[in-house]
Amino acid sequence: MKKKDICDAEFFHYEEKTVSFSELTKISGLGGDILEELIEFGVFEPEEGESPDSWIFSSYTITMARKALKLKVDFDLLPAGIAIALTYQKRIRELEKRIKELECQLMR
Repeated sequence: MKKKDICDAEFFHYEEKTVSFSELTKISGLGGDILEELIEFGVFEPEEGESPDSWIFSSYTITMARKALKLKVDFDLLPAGIAIALTYQKRIRELEKRIKELECQLMR
């Protein structure tokens, strides 16, 4: 991928779809209890709803929930440890995106 390609707005576009709490548990492989704890820690935020029966999440949450399961299985982490690891991963991704944006501005 050329530097110019990553500067296109399409590179940063992420198609948004939604999933329910029950769909998220099935798709991700994480138990509902762990997902609820991660929601309490602020790792996942429902876009809609007040309770598990009505919660709606962005499809990106599936990716994060699968990463949470991998952390749990590979490192036997408790929900608090998973929350810390995912929070730092998210922050790193945000910083990497910002670096790319700044590199694109320098190319102009």
